[in-house]
This record gives sequence, structure tokens and C-alpha cells, in this order.
Amino acid sequence: MASLRVSPNPISQPLNLRRRFGPSSHGRVQLINGRRAVTACLSVDVEVPDTASKLGLAKSREVIETEAKVVVQTYARTPVVLASGKGCKLYDAEGREYLDLTSGIAVNALGHGDEDWLKAVVEQASTLTHVSNVYYSIPQVELAKHLVASSFADRVFFTNSGTEANEAAIKFARKFQRHTNPDAKEPATSFISFTNSFHGRTMGALALTS
Repeated sequence: MASLRVSPNPISQPLNLRRRFGPSSHGRVQLINGRRAVTACLSVDVEVPDTASKLGLAKSREVIETEAKVVVQTYARTPVVLASGKGCKLYDAEGREYLDLTSGIAVNALGHGDEDWLKAVVEQASTLTHVSNVYYSIPQVELAKHLVASSFADRVFFTNSGTEANEAAIKFARKFQRHTNPDAKEPATSFISFTNSFHGRTMGALALTS
């Protein structure tokens, strides 16, 4: 039985949540406020304590309990219900303020509600929202030009997620070995990944997950 300690704001009483793991679950060790906490990638039950209502978290508790009923329990979430944000500040369902230091998922590090970003999104959405890669689009080509000009790469490969990026890296590495060692009887096929790593949920990326 592990204990996850989360503080809704600097002066609020911490919440103690118990996370139950089945015998086949594999956890990742993280530090939260200097304390060891266990999280997991798959099927985790989160019990919201009765103290939540006393702390004024009734709405958050309702959202968390509803989520458990209607969403597949893939993520071990921190029990905070985020409702809005501005710049580097976030606000939960009860209006408590947080400082966002996590940069979203890997690449979303532009803050919340940035005026220039919002203007660009609105202008593009009102012009052309989304088209398949079976067609050409001007913004994609312009972005690729900027990326090539400011990086080591000669070309770029756009993906929808980090998982796809990792899958592409695996395939590029395999193709590189075949291309540079065409006569090798046993081309290099091994990959190195970190302990407690996570690279996504596709089969190739899962094969690199510790």
C-alpha cells in the first residue's frame, strides 16, 4: 500500500490517497514534495478520502468519481481537477491556484491562454482546420522549412504523439542499419532504454519500456 501526498495549495492540509496495485502491476518511483510515491501506467484505483469534502473539494471529488466510472483507468492521475489556466498559473474546480511546472505533455510549454498563440490558433482554425497528409498544406511546409533551418535535420517527420515519434525512431534506426550494413548477416537490432522509462503504448514503444 503506497501513499501519495498532494497539497491543493501551500497552506491547505495535505491529502492522503491510497493506491491499490494488482499483483501484475508495475510501478514507477517518483518524488513528490521530496517523498517517494508510486504511480503506475495501468489500471489503478484511486480512493478520494472523506476529508476532500471538508477541504471544499466536493466538485473535484464528484469529477474524480465520475471519471472512474466512464473513463478506462489507464493513467494514475494526481487528484487535482484543473479547470482553467493563464500563463504559468492553473486553477482547479474550486478556484485554487497552482504553478504549472510540468509543461503539459512533453512539448506543450507555451503556457495557458498566450495571446499570440491564441490569435494564431483562431486565425488558422477559421481558415483551414485539419486535412490529411494525403494532401499538401502551406502551414505544414512553412513549419518544416523553419525547423530544418534551425536544426541539424535536412527533413522533418510530423507525428501526432510522442509514441509515434518513438516508433519512427525505431524504424529509422533499423533502416539505417540495413542501409549501412547491407551485407551483414546479423545487423544490429538492439536498443537501449532507461530503467523506469516510458515511451508510449504502441507495441514497438512498449517493447522499450522497462
